[in-house]
Amino acid sequence: MLKGLTCTTFLDDAFPKRLMSRLKDFCPPLLYSSGNSILNQRRFVGYVGSRNITEQDIQWTEMCIAKNIPAGYGIVTGGAKGIDNVALTYAIEHGAFAVVFLPDNLSQKVREPFYQKNLLNGSLLLYSQVSPYAQKSRNSFVAAAMERNKYIYAQSNATVVVRSDLEKGGTWQGAKEALDKKWSTVFIWDNKKYPGNQKLLQYENANALSD
Repeated sequence: MLKGLTCTTFLDDAFPKRLMSRLKDFCPPLLYSSGNSILNQRRFVGYVGSRNITEQDIQWTEMCIAKNIPAGYGIVTGGAKGIDNVALTYAIEHGAFAVVFLPDNLSQKVREPFYQKNLLNGSLLLYSQVSPYAQKSRNSFVAAAMERNKYIYAQSNATVVVRSDLEKGGTWQGAKEALDKKWSTVFIWDNKKYPGNQKLLQYENANALSD
């Protein structure tokens, strides 16, 4: 195994138990990880959303996280550009902790200064179901990205959908699946400008979150 990376199975104490209890047969048999494994026992709010975001999206996401932090919640994201990165950066820079489920291998992320610093100080935990030795391709990346969405919801006490396209894309598919299977309490920003959000709010188990 590469330096700083470990492999944990569902039989190990370090494996995130929420994934096992909530996903059951959908739980990955093993995860590659780096960071403070004790973090997976703490409380989290997940944040998901589009890669293409506005300043309003950023401000609203940061406003929500600013309320989560004093209540003792960490953040779960998927490590992508857009909402994922906004949520992760804001949380860490304001003294919170985070778990990130990556859709590709860990070996690149752990070399980046932001990740290195926060892995070392214990405020960050990275997971991926993809081997650090795997060869990356677009098809494999898309499949892994769709797969890891369920892990974000399952690890979270509640998950916030900031912005979703209408009936397409990873955010839409992940939110719809989580609502159908009740993997987390799902809150959706009730932004009237986003038809994807409005459609998701019509589904059973969806909860509206206003400004």
